[in-house]
Amino acid sequence: MKTEVEVWYDFETTGLKIEDGAAVVQFSCQIVINGVVVDTINENVNPYSYPRPVTISEYALKVNGYKEEDFASYPSLASCVNIIKNKVYTWSSKYKTKALLIGYNNSTFDKYFIEEAFELCQVKFDSFFKWKQIDVFELVKALQFMGVMGETYNQKLGTIAEYFNIDTTDLLHDALQDVIITRTIFNKIKEKLNG
Repeated sequence: MKTEVEVWYDFETTGLKIEDGAAVVQFSCQIVINGVVVDTINENVNPYSYPRPVTISEYALKVNGYKEEDFASYPSLASCVNIIKNKVYTWSSKYKTKALLIGYNNSTFDKYFIEEAFELCQVKFDSFFKWKQIDVFELVKALQFMGVMGETYNQKLGTIAEYFNIDTTDLLHDALQDVIITRTIFNKIKEKLNG
């Protein structure tokens, strides 16, 4: 079986929609090979380094705990994309495969931010990542629909973590902690399915 280069990732942003000017303020990922974390990226991003207009939602900053006055001290988007590109390339070239992105609710949120970030920095996204992505949020919804998992009042990351008795006190909405929680949920699901 071919080795997968898994990139478990998450963003914190200045808002919900790119079309409304939202931008990345934190990018985190764990690169996992055969179940082992081999590399971690945890970068703040200055949203004002974007080569397009950016809006800042006070609500988004309240949720993720970032302060606008700190943005100037953060690295640029280009610097962050360069770090991601280089680390992913290091592992992908070693195993001769493109990386597989995995996240929580990434199919409707994070994927658009990472694709745009690469495009704005004129880096070809599909040179580094496979076209498919795994979304643990969608997996949870499917398992609940099939009755494999019990119903919850919503499928937010914190709710599903609570379902699996994962303590998330003061951890949610930090991109790196959300990555770790997502991986823990996935592994709990895997254990459940493997019985």
